[in-house]
Amino acid sequence: MVRHHLLPAAMPGILTGVTILAMARAIGETAPLITIGALTFIAFLPPLPISPEPLSSTRRVFSIPSP
Repeated sequence: MVRHHLLPAAMPGILTGVTILAMARAIGETAPLITIGALTFIAFLPPLPISPEPLSSTRRVFSIPSP
C-alpha cells in the first residue's frame, strides 16, 4: 500500500526537499571560493572603455576615426 499509493503522491515533495538540500550543500561548499573571487574581482576592476561624459549618438558616430 505504501509503495503503490503514498510514495507516488509524496514523490514531488521528496524530490523538492532533496534538491533544496543538495543546492544548499553545494552553495555552502563553494561559498569561500565565491567570496574570495568576488573580493578579487571588485579590487581589480579594469577602467571603463567609455568616456565619463555622455555623448549623443551623432557625435559618437562622427568622432570614430575613419581608416
